[in-house]
Amino acid sequence: MKELTVVSAVAVLLLAWLSMSNPPGLPHAPSERWIKTALESEMERDALFDLDHVRVIVDHGTVKLGGTVRTGDEMGEAELLAMATHGTQAIQDNIHVMPTVSRNLKLDQEIRSDLLENPTLRIRDLRVRIVKGDVSLHGIVHHRDEKGRADELVALVPGVDAIHDRMEVLHRA
Repeated sequence: MKELTVVSAVAVLLLAWLSMSNPPGLPHAPSERWIKTALESEMERDALFDLDHVRVIVDHGTVKLGGTVRTGDEMGEAELLAMATHGTQAIQDNIHVMPTVSRNLKLDQEIRSDLLENPTLRIRDLRVRIVKGDVSLHGIVHHRDEKGRADELVALVPGVDAIHDRMEVLHRA
């Protein structure tokens, strides 16, 4: 009797898994969950484009893309991946390309926050200038080692390609 219960439980679990996952090759269409999971996995694996802020909703075979990307190329890649995902019947693209000004403002805020909130740094008159990922730092630090720590912190901020440290050292000793 116990063996029959275990076999029944396994059969129920297998049927539930098949109805949720619908892997390619089965005669019926993939479920919405399968399409969403497959597409999100492909976007996560994409090494060339940053698609972390793209949201995916699947509704009756229509893949709805939302969120933000940095470039039109990233938006196009998300669309291509959605079209290539088994079970996608249509695509609704509501992705927004973040303007450069907004990206620079966000990067500026993140850099300022990291530098000014760090207790090991005492930077006065901090000015940050950003042009296409190149960051110029201006201001006054108390010691030379603070310049190095500031550069290290800024280098860790995503989106920073180069650092031009133009900060002055108050005490050269």
